[in-house]
Amino acid sequence: MSPLTDLAVSLMADCATSAFWGCPNIFGMPEYIGIQIINIALTDGVSPGTAQGLFWCLGGASERRHMYRFCSDLAKLGLQMAYKFGSTSDKCRCETLFSAFASGYSPEPIRTIIPRVEAAITEASSAGDRVYEAFARCHALSLRLYCSEHLSDLVPYAEEIVTDIRAWAVNSDTNSLAMGILMTIRALAGETDGRTVDNAFDTEKWKEAHFLHKLHDASGNFNVVMNWYNSFKVWLYNT
Repeated sequence: MSPLTDLAVSLMADCATSAFWGCPNIFGMPEYIGIQIINIALTDGVSPGTAQGLFWCLGGASERRHMYRFCSDLAKLGLQMAYKFGSTSDKCRCETLFSAFASGYSPEPIRTIIPRVEAAITEASSAGDRVYEAFARCHALSLRLYCSEHLSDLVPYAEEIVTDIRAWAVNSDTNSLAMGILMTIRALAGETDGRTVDNAFDTEKWKEAHFLHKLHDASGNFNVVMNWYNSFKVWLYNT
């Protein structure tokens, strides 16, 4: 494998992330990029970033083909390749993508995914990958919520994550994802208004209407962020 091919695969993996968040109107673009990364591996050999190509194919396999067992097996193969051929950054990205795209289809209990995501946070921090570090922090927080960790522990943990993300990307989609989880935890802890659907997340200092207005103007993929945000809201009202 030549350094030029390794560079091309690395850039394509970055393009897949950008396509997922920044090109919502181009249907299937991340999956297409993932398939092209795999094609390069089949013709020219495996690169450090090849494993990410497998993960970007998972959306098509699970959501459009309903091949959930295949999706889980492909993700596990991706993790094995990341740890055998990938850099620290590749490992953290694959662990994060596993949590995001494959953990729901994996036969493993959700609680066992938490150490994976915490390892991804450490790896991302050491690699200087602030984007995937923020994604990993969001998924670590959501997994802790799903596993019913005590709210008195989750509220300060969530506030710390939101503060860290805001410090370098205040208007990012990652900040919006983290805010959705934080406000859900606050609502469960009784720290929000909670009397109607429209103000379920409102507090004295935070108003959902203002947040959503800013989100609509600043988000790179408004539909994905709102799907995440509203899913937590629906889950809250059925808890």
